[in-house]
Parts: sequence; structure tokens; C-alpha cells
Amino acid sequence: MTVENLLVQWIFFSNIKQLPIISEKLADYLLVETGVVLLLGIADGKFRDEYLKLPYANYIKNIRSDISQIKKAIAKL
Repeated sequence: MTVENLLVQWIFFSNIKQLPIISEKLADYLLVETGVVLLLGIADGKFRDEYLKLPYANYIKNIRSDISQIKKAIAKL
């Protein structure tokens, strides 16, 4: 079994305050552009509005693909 075929579960928090868009609008934009669901950090109660949460229980190769799609979509902003 290769690392790419490992099923992992993790949560990735990303600070987005340097982007020209608020977290709610960015989460909606990325869902439309990439099909990747992001949760607002404020919904967790521990993080402010400038964070997005990326919860995953998936294969590493799929996670890498989603992150690549997110990077491309953010570059379009």
C-alpha cells in the first residue's frame, strides 16, 4: 500500500484574512468553483471569521487534488 492510498482523517484550519473576501463568501465561491465543502471557523466557536475549516476523511490523493483545486480558484480572485 502506498501513502497515496491511505485513508486519513484530519481537520485543516486556514487563516484567510489576507484575502480580499470574507470567509462566508469564500466558502460559497470555492464550493461552486471546486465542489469542495469548507466550514466557517466561527461555526466551531474556537476560531474567528477569518478562518475556514477543511474537515476530511478521505484518501490522501483526493485531499491533494482538492487542495490543488482550491489554490487555483483562489488565484482567480
